[in-house]
Amino acid sequence: MLLVFMDIKKELAEQKALLLVLPFETYNEIVLAHAATLSAKNTVCYVSLNKTFASLKEMFERSGANTKNIIVIDGISKTVGTASAAKIPGCYFISSPGALAELSAVISEFFDNGFDYIVIDSLTSALAYQGKAPVSAFVSRLSKQAQNCSTRVLFYSVSEKQEEQMDEIGTHANRVVHVDSGGEKRFILQKA
Repeated sequence: MLLVFMDIKKELAEQKALLLVLPFETYNEIVLAHAATLSAKNTVCYVSLNKTFASLKEMFERSGANTKNIIVIDGISKTVGTASAAKIPGCYFISSPGALAELSAVISEFFDNGFDYIVIDSLTSALAYQGKAPVSAFVSRLSKQAQNCSTRVLFYSVSEKQEEQMDEIGTHANRVVHVDSGGEKRFILQKA
């Protein structure tokens, strides 16, 4: 198993909004390890723009995440036709990964309800459905909301895709960290 390169809780204690740009090869492993760490004793709103609720739930259980502390916003199931018409406890469905206004409205409820963490998986998927400007505005809006409350926001992106665009979009976060496949990290942006 890959050594998770940072103490994610410590990192988020120091940053209101953090963008992690991760290598494709270890992306899921790192994201799931972080979900397990964050959900152990805290509430997590996990926004999935690339995995269905059913597959995420299974992945969370295998990784040791505390699923009782995680609420999922599923942005892909309706797009691929697997969303149930019935309400599923612990899951909200939005119409598509590109429905950023709809997604922002749902996420606002989690800010209002004092969730500890909001995790966005992934900005790479959002960019596939929307252009840079709407995704940048989305990151800006969530980062500003986080500045006014105790909720922390963690954005993920895959490093092999749209890396230059991610650096520009990441200017709205407090910190952008790129991680290479060897686990080395480099800081692109650090706001005071």
